[in-house]
Amino acid sequence: GVGYQRWGAESSSAAVSAATQWFGLGVGVGLLTLQYGGPGTGRAAAPAGQDHLFDLGPIPVSERVAVLGAAKEAFGFQFGAATKLVEERIEDSRAAELQVDLSVAREVGPVTVGVTVRDWGEEPIVGSGVEPHRVVLGVGTYGRELGILDYGFTAAASFDDDAALFSGGLEVGYWPIQGRTFVGRIGLREVPAGSDSSPLTLGFAFWGDDLVVEWAFQPVDSAPDRGTHRFGLRWQ
Repeated sequence: GVGYQRWGAESSSAAVSAATQWFGLGVGVGLLTLQYGGPGTGRAAAPAGQDHLFDLGPIPVSERVAVLGAAKEAFGFQFGAATKLVEERIEDSRAAELQVDLSVAREVGPVTVGVTVRDWGEEPIVGSGVEPHRVVLGVGTYGRELGILDYGFTAAASFDDDAALFSGGLEVGYWPIQGRTFVGRIGLREVPAGSDSSPLTLGFAFWGDDLVVEWAFQPVDSAPDRGTHRFGLRWQ
């Protein structure tokens, strides 16, 4: 799979990932890059939220994350772990650190409930201790039938040092022909106080046999394109 997100002429993110079965494990690898003009150095180079990504700041910033992950189902639970090499460059400063994500999920009635501990390790450039930097609790399901439609939903609560953020979404699929599914998505998420970003997100996908095409959009009042677009392409 490949993905691309654009905030402005000089701010964008790209991702590539792949996964396979290997000795009873689900194994995945990924690479994520982000580049933008930061409003300052040090911690000021990456303020909370995404509003700063729409402005061309004077400080060149780039981030790269390489991920190796594995998942296994055992004792009725699904376990996952990933190690990440996180590199940040702010002007002439460069630093890299290893971080770890851990997760566990289980089906509870018609839904799947999971918890993920993210970014366990030191942060590059601006150290803030090695404790986990984010914990996410989630619940969701898909494949529920409603007449000619399939639907699913998800909800999550994300906790970090500053606050708890809540989000949720609904996905509805229609397949007029077997192997050809059109999917609409709508979501709501909390945004930082004072942000120009809308809490509303919209998306569309087409699932065609082995090919998946996806698009997502979040409105932002101050953005040149009135928001941020994300495009994805997957082959499975």
